[in-house]
Amino acid sequence: WRCIKLVAWQAINLMLVYFFEYVASVGAADKANPSSALHSTDWFLRNSFVLLSFSYQLGVFISRSSLQIVRIRRVEIITIIQ
Repeated sequence: WRCIKLVAWQAINLMLVYFFEYVASVGAADKANPSSALHSTDWFLRNSFVLLSFSYQLGVFISRSSLQIVRIRRVEIITIIQ
């Protein structure tokens, strides 16, 4: 029980962050690549889903790579921002 009490708050925050990440990426996927974009001459519109996916992966890479550089004492702030 002692271990659970020590990590429960962090675990809940991390679970919510991952949940919100996937809601944002999957929820925006259908909006990022509408059927009308397939025949568009606008490069950004045709490749919007690829750009969304790249931005998401880049953000994940930066956030996980910066754990040794940036120390966050109040993880719930990041959860709220997410």
